[in-house]
Amino acid sequence: ESRAANPRAAAWRARLAEGTPLDEAEGLALLADYGIGVLSHRVVTSHDGALAAARELGLPVALKTAAPGIAHKTDVGGVKLNLKSEIEVGAAWHDMAQRLGPRAIVAPMAGEGAELVLGIVADPRFGPMVVVGAGGILVELLGDAAALVAPAPRHEVETVLASLRVSRLLDGIRGGPALDRAAVIDAVVGLSNLAADLGDTIAELDVNPLRVLPRGAVALDALVVPAAVAR
Repeated sequence: ESRAANPRAAAWRARLAEGTPLDEAEGLALLADYGIGVLSHRVVTSHDGALAAARELGLPVALKTAAPGIAHKTDVGGVKLNLKSEIEVGAAWHDMAQRLGPRAIVAPMAGEGAELVLGIVADPRFGPMVVVGAGGILVELLGDAAALVAPAPRHEVETVLASLRVSRLLDGIRGGPALDRAAVIDAVVGLSNLAADLGDTIAELDVNPLRVLPRGAVALDALVVPAAVAR
């Protein structure tokens, strides 16, 4: 299948070559440029900024550290979820600012859904590949994942997704509504285009998790390590 060139590819190639890691806000912007859903979010550096962002985005919100150099935010207590009031937002920001620094991301809470994990890996034989599989705690339990050579045609993504055990979650969890399978396929195709365009400049890219909703699918976190950093 032929695909149109992404107008943002050259700018991202230049950014990835700089040799500094992308922070989460940049990682999410990269995904959005390849058509992958992300929640609207604000980067804040002050208590008042955090409150203003929470008001603008609508409570409840999540607050995550955006301090440079922290790849795994949960491990350092850098993620606070479901903050229901401005008082909770302010307290969470103060706690994080003292321990990790003032820079944080505020985002609305995503709705209930299934979690998948997407990623890009560099295969020495096949070049950049896109991985899709069970996310959240299921990733350890199921070891349920598949890899596709980039760029992956849509029909191939559909077939591979259907072969995963986690695919059954998309039909609805415990009698809940069916989840947006087409949005997952869109996200995997988008990530495979990203891998085809920029894979040689990326050592590691993880979307963990991709939250799949009844309508849409959103990347809740993005870890992007440029090859120039890893070397």
